[in-house]
Amino acid sequence: MISGRVIVRMNDLPNIAGRIEDRVQDALNLAVLATIEVADPLTRRDTGALVGNKTIENDGERAAVFWNQEYAAFQEYGTYKMSGTHYASNGAEAGAQALIAALRGMI
Repeated sequence: MISGRVIVRMNDLPNIAGRIEDRVQDALNLAVLATIEVADPLTRRDTGALVGNKTIENDGERAAVFWNQEYAAFQEYGTYKMSGTHYASNGAEAGAQALIAALRGMI
């Protein structure tokens, strides 16, 4: 009787880790784009200052979109004179769904 055993050891974790970081960055970028894609059409335009004045932060681990106008919260939530458009919260929800879908695609 002849018997044998073959053991193959493969440590590809450094290569995989590098690809994961790139893919997470791509997923965050997609989430930001989805957020803006949904938020911009919901934003009321008088002068266009709110739509045109955003700051995007993405450090590879988290991403955020900031609308840089003093009245951004009034547009989002409304006042006693006008209803809110909920542009940021709807945009954030779309961004979250895009992030989840992109991360699922990594698996």
